Amino acid sequence: MVEGAKLPSEMLAEMPGKLRPGEGLHVTGHPKSGKTTAVDKALGGRARLRLKLPEAKLVDEHDNAVDPGSLDAKRDVIVLELPSSFQGVDVDGARNRVRDLEEKLRARAKLYVVEANGYVLEFLRSSDKFEGIEEMEKHPRDRNWVGESVGRLLGFAEFVKSGRGAVATQPPRDYFEVSYDEGQARRLARELATRKLGDGEVEKVLRYARVNHGLHKGRYFPGMIRRAVEDPSITRDESVKMWEEWEHAEDRMAAESGLLAGAAVVGEEAIRAVEGILPLVAHAATPIAIGVPILALGYLGWRGRKAGFVEEILRLRKAWHEMPEERKEYLAYQYDIAMRLVPGTSRGWLDDLFGIKEEELRNKLRSVEEYLDSLWRSLGGVVQLEGDAELRSYYGVPISERIAPSGPQERAVEELRRHLESAYAPGAPKVLVLTGPSGVGKSWAAYFLVSSLAREGESRGGGDRDVYKVDEMAVSGTLPREGSIPRWAAGRRPVMVLDDRHLGVRKGVVLTLDDLREKLRDAGRLGMPLVLSISRGNWEELETGLEGLDMYAEVVEIRRWDDDDVRELAQRISRELGIEFEEGALEELIKRSNGMPLAASIFLRNFASRNPGGGRVRMEDLEEIGSDLGEYVLDQLSRNYAQGLFTKSPEVECGSEDLSNRVVDVYRFLHAAAVLGGVPVGYVKCLSDRVSFLRAALIPGGYPPLFINDRGVLRPQHPSIAEPIEDVVRGDARRDGYLRCVGAILRGARGSGEGGTSDALLSGYIEDLRGCSERAIKDRELFGPYYLLSLLIGLRELEESAGIIWSETSRDLGKEAKGLMRILGDADVRGIVKESLGPAIAEEILYLMSLYVEDQGEGLPLLDYYGDIARDDRYLELLGNYAHHIGGWFPSIAQRKELAEQTLKIADKNYLFARGLGFGVGWSFGSMGDDLRRMALGIAERNEGFARGLGDGVGRSFGSMGDDLRREVLEFASRNEGFAIGLGGSVGVSFGSMGDDLRRMALGIAERNEGFARGLGIGVGESFGSMGDDLRREVLEFASRNEGFARGLGIGVGGSFRYLSDDIRREVLEFASRNEGFARWLGIGVGWSFRYLSDDIRREVLEFASRNEEFARGLGFGVGWSFGSMGDDLRREVLEFASRNEEFARGLGFGVGWSFGSMGDDLRREVLEFASRNEEFARGLGIGVGWSFRYLSDDIRREVLEFASRNEGFARGLRYAGVNVDSSKP
Repeated sequence: MVEGAKLPSEMLAEMPGKLRPGEGLHVTGHPKSGKTTAVDKALGGRARLRLKLPEAKLVDEHDNAVDPGSLDAKRDVIVLELPSSFQGVDVDGARNRVRDLEEKLRARAKLYVVEANGYVLEFLRSSDKFEGIEEMEKHPRDRNWVGESVGRLLGFAEFVKSGRGAVATQPPRDYFEVSYDEGQARRLARELATRKLGDGEVEKVLRYARVNHGLHKGRYFPGMIRRAVEDPSITRDESVKMWEEWEHAEDRMAAESGLLAGAAVVGEEAIRAVEGILPLVAHAATPIAIGVPILALGYLGWRGRKAGFVEEILRLRKAWHEMPEERKEYLAYQYDIAMRLVPGTSRGWLDDLFGIKEEELRNKLRSVEEYLDSLWRSLGGVVQLEGDAELRSYYGVPISERIAPSGPQERAVEELRRHLESAYAPGAPKVLVLTGPSGVGKSWAAYFLVSSLAREGESRGGGDRDVYKVDEMAVSGTLPREGSIPRWAAGRRPVMVLDDRHLGVRKGVVLTLDDLREKLRDAGRLGMPLVLSISRGNWEELETGLEGLDMYAEVVEIRRWDDDDVRELAQRISRELGIEFEEGALEELIKRSNGMPLAASIFLRNFASRNPGGGRVRMEDLEEIGSDLGEYVLDQLSRNYAQGLFTKSPEVECGSEDLSNRVVDVYRFLHAAAVLGGVPVGYVKCLSDRVSFLRAALIPGGYPPLFINDRGVLRPQHPSIAEPIEDVVRGDARRDGYLRCVGAILRGARGSGEGGTSDALLSGYIEDLRGCSERAIKDRELFGPYYLLSLLIGLRELEESAGIIWSETSRDLGKEAKGLMRILGDADVRGIVKESLGPAIAEEILYLMSLYVEDQGEGLPLLDYYGDIARDDRYLELLGNYAHHIGGWFPSIAQRKELAEQTLKIADKNYLFARGLGFGVGWSFGSMGDDLRRMALGIAERNEGFARGLGDGVGRSFGSMGDDLRREVLEFASRNEGFAIGLGGSVGVSFGSMGDDLRRMALGIAERNEGFARGLGIGVGESFGSMGDDLRREVLEFASRNEGFARGLGIGVGGSFRYLSDDIRREVLEFASRNEGFARWLGIGVGWSFRYLSDDIRREVLEFASRNEEFARGLGFGVGWSFGSMGDDLRREVLEFASRNEEFARGLGFGVGWSFGSMGDDLRREVLEFASRNEEFARGLGIGVGWSFRYLSDDIRREVLEFASRNEGFARGLRYAGVNVDSSKP
């Protein structure tokens, strides 16, 4: 703007003439922008009254001093000046008071003017929540608020720096913003001067009065211009520099904000941060959580300076005391805006902070600096891995191993490298997923990849392949935001890595799938790719909930190795170790390894350790592997780990790294105790700290390193340990390896001759559990769930160990445990279960309660528990699993008939509960007496859900049944389709790991039983991608001659289609082109997961659908089923394809119709609008809506019938489904 431009007062003088009668004028601006002077000059000689409203009067309803009714009627202008601070004022009362005053002003004045800072008006007009001292006093233990505040400050700085925060030049009609640009400031300086100012003098004045940061950067304080003109001495450089340092730092903060998400500062350690910085303020009432983000940003802006953080803050203290009032007000004003605080809050905090004496403040800041240093090192959750040793340690690859990728590993590494080369391009996949079953070498393959990348960077002399890991020590932190790491790593091509062996506990902090999901969401637009090595089960669970990310995953799977690959690996290792094989031994090792290279590697290395210098492997040596690979691998790893420990002093320190909190190490230690039959007593003394996991569970915000799976079994987080557990505990669903280990450790303590150790441990343990139960109820809102989890885990330990080691003197402990068990029935605890922990914990509680039921009378509280929790259908199947534990679930044999009858009544009314009940009964089917089995089959005859679940449960132990029981089961399956489907699905899940005889038996049954065949196909299809070539060919050959199996196989393969390799996807689609039943059901399975497919696979799927009508129809139905949960862009893509493909459109309509009644109004309108343009979609939609017509509300039925009257295709579909569209009544 030129110097001759109008001043704000001149522009303001033109405003009243533009207003309509009854309109007021709102004059806004930043603090000290010259609003009052501009208003007074603009009004000139007009009669006016200025009312300056103090904070204390804002909520005083009897304040006549500002009541326009008492004003001189000759006044034609009233100016209401609002305060700049609302700290300590009732917010709602203040808003109402100002609103009332404006109404009175409008009625009593020809023109009224409201004068206030811009943020104050926003605060008064908005219905949003703003944080003030009263609210913040509730936050000192709230980790989220502090981290979010830092994020808001950083985001605000970036927003301002981008230029999007410039002052509006076209305000609304009744608003005028007072702010001086450079031209106006120059004119004002020259007009105020009593003599002509030289250009250099004007520049000094402007520098002195310039706003250097924030939303009004480049504007000027008119009051400071006046003072500088009157007293040029105040514009000396040293004074100006002090506050320029502060203000320009905000620009640096914006530039550094990527590095800092840094500061998401307080992350998992928020509580410690608050406690550590709490003494920093002068008054206890000042909310420290407001100051933590501001201090953190100061740290980030100045940490690299020579003087250091502490001295820079002390310099700011001096600057604050010398700083003009305008700058103090404005600086605090910007912090209030950035963190959405009540106006005036930051000013009070800054005054308090810099009111502390210098030496006292220096001492306090040093402790703050130490803490912030630790936060800096974690970089908000991303830590650099440097050197091969750190990479090996991260991936668990021994330093001494001389390794190279083999077979499937090498192929997977090469495929990932190809994807990685294009991963830096815009729109390319940012998550490269390496998955597969346990023991195939995912972690080692990932190590091969990233170590080779790092070596390539070093060979070019620049180290441009920096590797960063997601830090499990900062699980609640925030990853750097968009664009930050490319700037940070300018000229480099960095990569982030995460191996799921780090899903677990490390030094009391747990990285769970939920934490990782949040990190990936934060990293959705990161500038570097993430290489994620993870089990298929964990990836499937993790991927759910990542919809809508601006990224997608390229999935590479390492399947179980072929015989040739295992042979090559075994020969290479044996050559290195000097091992030979007698005739046939190598082939037997390959057979027993069953595609798991880890098993072969472990055997050969163990053999070498027993035979130094080499040796000859005989057939009998291989018997140690046995038929259960999972148990063999777990036992051997555990033995090696534990034996390494036990060679040291038995009086190991509980804090020793030898007993790390990392879940893999602790679990191996536990399992080794069971394998070895006991451990030295020195290790037993570490039970409460390391082995029980109780201490980890008590860390605020941390979960125990176990989870409760869908069968109610407590399991460790790490998949390479979790997967073999199913084998370790086979035959008894209620005992998992973890609990067995605790019993063995306690047994070992008894055998060591220290008879009092176990009782003492148990007594102390129950004392801890009692404290957990009390805290679970007392501190329900904050940490109740964590204490309740501790209580559950502890009671599970007692359940296992009580029958083993409790002595006569320990019976009182049993009573204590029973009393604690009853606490779980407390209404408050149920609330925790329902609101915070979910159905898996609900089922665990029901199971544990059932163990402590001594008669049917004590079962009634369980029934009450059903009544409270089971109102939500999502819980019912899980709760049904354990209903049979309450002691006599069949009325004729129950001690309390009404209890069993009530259980069956729930099963009769609800399919999910019945299925869960059936599964629970089926799991123990083989151990039941003949009469009880007949009763169970009788219920299955009349209850479809119970039958389906019973078949699933029975199938879990099908392979180990005796011939007579198996015949009984198969005879029933031949006449009950639901039971047959459940049985087949359960058998199919383990099809790939069965022996040849059992597989032939399963296929033989499928040839005679269509329901079993369909279920078997579903189960087999889920693991199709991990099968070897020969087994896949066998499966497809059987599907080509068994239609029921082919349909089920299509569903199973379709559900896992996105995880298949390129070659297997082509194989699947080629078979679909030859088998119509498989094609249609494959389409349905693919459609159900359509929204999770990558762009490339989605294109491949739609291209095949354009060539195969059966697949297109099934795909449409599957896609339609989840149509309502898709994003807008994907829905548009789906409808566009439907407009080109009639079969897809008809199937889509059918699928959409099934969920029509649960859609919102807007989505239903969108669906009907498309149906009005697409006849095939309309017909399919009519059929789907017709099938669910009786479940629709009356209003939606009327909407459906009204549309049918206008659309014949839709009406035909409704008629086909049995709906009378000609009836006038819905």
